[in-house]
Amino acid sequence: MLKDLLTLIPYIRRYFWTYVAGCLCLLASNGLALLIPWLTKQTIEHLQYVRQANELARPHLFAILILVVAAVQMVIRIGSRWFLLGNSRKVAHDMRNNLFAHLQTLNPSYYIQMPTGDLMSRTINDMQYVQSLVGPVILYVTSTLIMYIGAIPIMLSMSARLTLLALIPYPLFMVIFKRFASELFSRSKTVQERLADVSTQAQESMSGIQIIKAYVQEESQSRHFEKLSRNYFDSNIGLIKVHSLLTPMIRAVGAIGMLVIISYGGASVIAGRITLGEFVAFSGYLAILAMPTAFLGMIISASQRGLSSLRRVNEVFQAQPTITDTERTTPFVIEHGEIEVQDLSFAYPSIENGNNGRFALRNLSFSIPAGSTVAIVGHTGSGKTTLVHLIARLLEIEPGKIFIDGRDITSIPLAELRSKLALVPQESFLFSLTLRENISFGSADGEGSVVEKAARLAGLEPDISGFPSGLETIIGERGINLSGGQRQRTALARALAANPTILILDDAFSSVDTHTEEQVLKNLRQVLKERTTIMISHRISTVKDADKILVMEEGQIVEEGSHESLIQLKGIYADLYEKQLLMEELEEL
Repeated sequence: MLKDLLTLIPYIRRYFWTYVAGCLCLLASNGLALLIPWLTKQTIEHLQYVRQANELARPHLFAILILVVAAVQMVIRIGSRWFLLGNSRKVAHDMRNNLFAHLQTLNPSYYIQMPTGDLMSRTINDMQYVQSLVGPVILYVTSTLIMYIGAIPIMLSMSARLTLLALIPYPLFMVIFKRFASELFSRSKTVQERLADVSTQAQESMSGIQIIKAYVQEESQSRHFEKLSRNYFDSNIGLIKVHSLLTPMIRAVGAIGMLVIISYGGASVIAGRITLGEFVAFSGYLAILAMPTAFLGMIISASQRGLSSLRRVNEVFQAQPTITDTERTTPFVIEHGEIEVQDLSFAYPSIENGNNGRFALRNLSFSIPAGSTVAIVGHTGSGKTTLVHLIARLLEIEPGKIFIDGRDITSIPLAELRSKLALVPQESFLFSLTLRENISFGSADGEGSVVEKAARLAGLEPDISGFPSGLETIIGERGINLSGGQRQRTALARALAANPTILILDDAFSSVDTHTEEQVLKNLRQVLKERTTIMISHRISTVKDADKILVMEEGQIVEEGSHESLIQLKGIYADLYEKQLLMEELEEL
């Protein structure tokens, strides 16, 4: 718990003096609040004195003074809340931004393990409770301490015996706190986890609504969501039960103290041990302590919920990227794009134990001259996508296996590598922005001419002319307003607009019809000559004009050569080619 709290220090330090100003305002405000019972005591004693002395009473002067003190206290109290609660929002703002920036650095594999809905819950919902921890909790804890430290000495000066009797029940607070704090922490953490489950289900259902409807699974999804929602509801009810027990118990302890004052204090007034003014002031001070005492239950609940949320946020911060620049990284500029792979093997970690599982690639060695086009074909699961992900360092790789322009890619700065390499993946992800903004996403300048040229090369011009706002058309979340082929061509245009030295097309035409594909490839002929290109495809028509074709099977290169030489080899490639020719003939019938 302390370790989690220590992570807040850098954020609080940024606004240290504002926190100090807030605490000073709180000190002044509570000091004035403690002055009011004393002024009330002075008023009563003044009235008693003038009654006995038969002098002219001036209670209105005390009333005015109390009113002025109360007014000043209100203004200063507003300042304390402005500083402290304002700081909590600044801290939460900074921490949320850092959390999002940290998420951008993590490996793609991290997002396979962590559901998107859970990460959204930690970024949004948990940060709200962390905000309470560094704002309202600090405010109320500080206020309570000031009140107790200020009121108890004054009460002791009036009657030490009465003070001790009134505070006898208060040690019960420690027992209650110890009993309920750990329970509130664990239940709060459970509530946040159940909320993350609900967020994940809602996010997945909304993203996959077309699949849900296509398979008539609306009722099934609704039942599953209802189950998760019920779990969240039940865990919340459990938390409320504990909180509902805590607050009345704390109030009861405070009421016992007031009962002592009324019984013993009243007797002390009659016996002459304390004055009536002291009795009233004493009651006022205990009433002042009763408010923060009553808030103690809320403070404990908010602090434990904030701590449980802080731990969930810190779990994300503790996850560190393994694909980073290291001490081996030195400045380097990729100019030509020559690629060489030497004895490359790779196995994905096992889900069960994290150790390496079945090998996805085995002993690959090949070279790609700068400015050439190499195609990779093979059956599903043969390792094609894994290979290009390793070249792009989306997967971690051991040193000495892949070289670009003669330099080991593990020693090339990541920013340089990825700025000179553009990957068009199988699943084209588009943002809920305009078509222009999506195409210019990876472009350094994003000028209109660059976007328009990229769109033309990708074969998007006829489609753009049919859009209501052309390139300024909002394409919806994940490009939902576009067809599969349009999404792929938009992703291709985005890659072209980035003007990469190395272009990787991972089955980038799978949703494009053959006629459009031929036109796009024709447009790209000159462009591909200017950069190194790796093209993955299941269609032979896509790759047949490549300078070299690699055929992969079970993670190994089993055939290599030009289209004509591989046909003559009569191996896997020739078999794929014949099957596709047959399919085309059947489609024409």
